[in-house]
Amino acid sequence: MGDGKIRFFFRKENRVRKRRDYLQAYEQGASYRRRGVHVFICPRESCELPTRLGITVTRKVGRAVVRNRLKRLAREVFRLALPFLEPGYTIIVNFGPAARDMKFRDVQKQLHSVWKQAGILKDDSG
Repeated sequence: MGDGKIRFFFRKENRVRKRRDYLQAYEQGASYRRRGVHVFICPRESCELPTRLGITVTRKVGRAVVRNRLKRLAREVFRLALPFLEPGYTIIVNFGPAARDMKFRDVQKQLHSVWKQAGILKDDSG
């Protein structure tokens, strides 16, 4: 690890793990739609809590391989953007059938667009 590179991790505290947290984001969060993606962003109880990510992919998108690939892509986009995201938010990403053929750059473009519109992505993220 002494190569001087900064590493970012997708830790447990950055994951939405309980159904009630998903439901709370759906009910109380702001909703944003992009091609193939529906994102809900909800403030957490405290702005000091880490921002966390939850992902759902409907079966209409495709088989498990396709759904899991989209989840991996979303986690990677989130992991790389985490230092530039404001703390204290719950982000739920729902992929629909139009996301089936999305590549990393497509997912990144859609999610960064939503996060900028919501005002939780700092400008120096590149």
